[in-house]
Amino acid sequence: MKKNRMMRVASALLVAVLLSTCAISGTFAKYVSTASGSDSARVAYWGFGLDSSIAINDLFVKAYGSTVASKDNIDDVIAPGTNNFTTFKFAYTNNAVEGAEAPEVSYTFKVDTTGSEIASAIEDNPNIQWALVKVDGTAAIPEENSSEWGTWDQLMADIAALSGEADGEMTYGPNTAPAAFAQGTAWVIAWQWKFSADDQDEADTAMGNKETLDTVKVVITITATQVD
Repeated sequence: MKKNRMMRVASALLVAVLLSTCAISGTFAKYVSTASGSDSARVAYWGFGLDSSIAINDLFVKAYGSTVASKDNIDDVIAPGTNNFTTFKFAYTNNAVEGAEAPEVSYTFKVDTTGSEIASAIEDNPNIQWALVKVDGTAAIPEENSSEWGTWDQLMADIAALSGEADGEMTYGPNTAPAAFAQGTAWVIAWQWKFSADDQDEADTAMGNKETLDTVKVVITITATQVD
């Protein structure tokens, strides 16, 4: 009996010691290490809108004053003594990032004239001339004898070169815009059919008397595509 009593006392003392040790240990210094990290991001800005468009549908028109007009005002026409022009641009917007003037990603910029068509009689007529001119102030057609006038092939080449490369396609790095369209730059496409000297009148007249009249069509497609 005495032995059992001694064992109970010893057990009670052990429990008391353990409890006091736990209580005291909380007041002693200890090692504590904490590490924290975070990161955040926003979507890189693009800026070329899905609704970007090139309005060149008024390059050719149905009537030129009181001198030339298509029958019933239906078809766009060209004729000796007429001329016209239109302006176009490939707008860049900076609605999301203040001050953004170019995409924040690398991209290819392609200016394509695929789909443009011209009858050989129109293309080869020296009195029918073409021009691509950067808008400087007010958009206007060049003077009749300006050196800015050239051939159809030159017009197509000049349009393609707006990409930054002669072949019509160039790759740009982040935050770089095509120089030809920086800050909303606009361009004039113009044409003129000059009244000719006597040696060209016969050819011009023949064009106007064909059973199937020659046609011309200008198409411009500009595509910006992100690259890796």
